[in-house]
Order: sequence, then structure tokens, then C-alpha cells
Amino acid sequence: MKNHKAFSVVELLITLVIATIFITAAYQLYSTVLTDSGDSRKESAASNTAYDYLRRYSAGLTGSCTPSSQIFSNVAITEVGNATITVTISCPYSITQTTPGTYSWTVPNGVTSATIDAWGAGGGGGGANYAVRGGSGGGGGEFRSSTVTVTPGSTYSYTVGTGGVGGTASPQTNGGNGTSTTFNTTTVVANGGGGAITSTGVAGTGGTGGTGTTGYSGAVGATISSGNNGGGGGSSAGNLANGVAGSTSTGGTAPTGGGNGGGGGITQGTTVIAGSSGSTPGGGGGGGSSYGNPPGGANGGKGADGKITITYSALNSKDIFKITVSVTYNNPTNTVTYSSYVQV
Repeated sequence: MKNHKAFSVVELLITLVIATIFITAAYQLYSTVLTDSGDSRKESAASNTAYDYLRRYSAGLTGSCTPSSQIFSNVAITEVGNATITVTISCPYSITQTTPGTYSWTVPNGVTSATIDAWGAGGGGGGANYAVRGGSGGGGGEFRSSTVTVTPGSTYSYTVGTGGVGGTASPQTNGGNGTSTTFNTTTVVANGGGGAITSTGVAGTGGTGGTGTTGYSGAVGATISSGNNGGGGGSSAGNLANGVAGSTSTGGTAPTGGGNGGGGGITQGTTVIAGSSGSTPGGGGGGGSSYGNPPGGANGGKGADGKITITYSALNSKDIFKITVSVTYNNPTNTVTYSSYVQV
């Protein structure tokens, strides 16, 4: 009969330590599996939501592509909780430029026509004429549009107009005229708004008289004949309507696609206030305010720069939209993003 030797205290302790290590490792593995499983479910739910938004927005697209972005906050998603969803529509066959200057575009292969939408720049608001009156508002730029024939491989130049500088009260200078936005020099021309005249208080006129199949005029700024406050700038034209004139110290509110006129400066006690700049594209600047005793005057606001959009397509002359949907969750440590191209 064999004798069985009992475990020593040291051996028992070693065995317990090893068992503890194995149990701890197994628990950590189990926790990791549960965490990974939860993360996978959240990512799957967020992805399904992104795909759902892609389908919904794709189905609702019509007409010409216009860039846009929408943010939906605190959207409840099962397995995820609240999330932020961003839907961005971009136009891969479209060029938009709002920085003044001259540029060139080389026509891609297969493209034979392009739609040009152009806004002239806004005129600058007038500086105040000290104790006589506040400055008047600058005029808004006009809108011109044409669909033009282009040659694949050829290069065309286009220019974005520069907003007129605001007039000064001392020394007295007029608001600057906004310059024109053009495509191929004369094929499409959207004229800028006029600057306000500081010495006489005559407001800047709206841009008009350009070249293009479709055209709408910019609006005149508000004329200030007396009083301390500056006049509001006229808005630029929209893509479907003429601009809206400035009224007293309020800048004109632009129709869809246009830029608002800047507000006129409003004197605060003995403190004179400069006119506000117009909004892009092509809003006229507001006039500066004045004060009579002691005499003082503020400068006018700058007219907004112009804008041009060149839209084209190589696929059966139809518009191409790119939709990007991002779903951000976990406050906000995770994001899933999906994109789709849609031809309308």
C-alpha cells in the first residue's frame, strides 16, 4: 500500500496563485468579448442609420446640384443612444470660388457644356459727413447665369469680383465700387454694385447691365440725407430675383442665393460706429455713423466679394450628387462615415 504525501503549505499557495491567474485571465477575456460584442452592435446600428439616411436623401434629390450640409443632434439610435448625424451634399462636377482673383479651368474630356452662375461684388458704404449726416449704404452686385458651350481640353479664365472698400470720414473718401465677376472675359459678366458717395450722401447703385441668359439686378443702398446713423447696404441679387434695397440703417435681406447688405452704423451716445460689411456674395456695405458735438464720423463698411459657380457633367448632361453621411456616437469617440454618388 502506497503512502500519499500531503501537499505542503508552499505548494498549496503556489496552486492557489496559479488558479487565481487563470480565473483572472478568463474573466478579462470574457469582459473583452462582451465589450467587443457591444462595440460591434453599436457600430452596426450606427452604420444602418447612415445607410438609411443615404437612401432617404438619395431618393429626394432633384434639379441641379447645390452644395449643402445639415447637422442633426441628439438622434436616438437603438444600441447606441444619442448620436450626431451630419449629411453633406457636394457636387463633384462643380467649381465654386468666392475669393477675388483670376483663375483658369481646363475642360475635362467628355464635357461640352457648363452652366455659369456669377455674382458681382458689392459696393462700399459711405463714410460719415461729420455733423451733417451719417454715410449712405453701398449697392449690391447683380446675378448673371448662362449655359455655355465649351471644348474638351480647352482652358477658360474666370474672375471673381472684389468688394468695394468702405468710404472714410477723415479724410472724406467715397465707398469703392464693387468689381465684376466674369467667365471667359465677356461670355458671362455680373457687374458689381456702386460705392456710396460720402460728401453728398448719395447711396451706391445696384449692379446691373451685365451679360448672360438670365440676369437679376443688385439693389441700391439706403440714402441718408440727415441724422447721425448710417444707411444700410443693398443686397445682391438672388438666382431667381432682384436684390432688396437697404432701408434706413437696415441692410437689405437678399433673396435666395444672394448676400445681405451690411447694416449702417448707429451712433451710441457720443460714440460713432462704422458700417458693417456686406455678406457674400455681393452684399453692399453699410454707411458709417456721425456725431455733431464734438464732431466725429465713422467709416463705411466694405462691400462683399463676388462669387462664381461652374457646373458641368460628363454623364449624359445629368447632375451628379455626392452624399456623405457621418454618425458620431459615444460622446463623441466613434464615427462611421459612408458616401454615395447619385445621378439625377
